[in-house]
Amino acid sequence: MATDYVYAIYAEGDYVWFGGIEGEFTRYDIRTDTYTYYPIDCIGDIKPGKGGSLLIAGCSGLAVFDKKSGDTQWHQTFGDISLHYPVRCLMQSSSGDIWLATDGEGLIRVGPDGKEAHAYTVDDNLVSNSINSLLEDKRRAYLVQYGEGIVLLGLLPGYYHQCQ
Repeated sequence: MATDYVYAIYAEGDYVWFGGIEGEFTRYDIRTDTYTYYPIDCIGDIKPGKGGSLLIAGCSGLAVFDKKSGDTQWHQTFGDISLHYPVRCLMQSSSGDIWLATDGEGLIRVGPDGKEAHAYTVDDNLVSNSINSLLEDKRRAYLVQYGEGIVLLGLLPGYYHQCQ
C-alpha cells in the first residue's frame, strides 16, 4: 500500500479503496491480490458517487473519481462558496445534498445540482468551524463531530443542540 496514514477505506465488490494524507490513492483487487495506484494524495474520505464514480474528500476540495478511466475532477467552488481548507469527510444525504465537513470553513451543504450551496459556521452557532465527521440519522437530523464534542443539527431550521 502507498501510505502508512490511512484515513479512508471504501469497499465495493472485489475492490477495496484506500486513501490517506501521504501516499497515492490505492485500489486493492481481492481476487488477484494486486494493487493499483493513482496520483492522488491527502484524502480524508471516500464515498460512492453516480455513474461509476467515487466521491473523494481531500485537501484539494471535493473530487469526482472515474473508476474506469482513473480521471479525477476536483471542485473547490460551489455556488458562491470557495473552499480554502481541506475537506475532512463527506456525506450524501437522503435528499441528495452533499455535505462537506471542512477543517476550517464549517459544514458546507451542496445541492444535488452542485450549484446551490450553503455554509454553516460558528456564525450560525456551530461550536467550531473544524468538523471531523458527520452522520444523518433516521429522522434526517445531522450529527456533527468536532474536536470537543458532538452537535445535533435538528430538523428545524436554526436548531442546534450540543450533545453531552
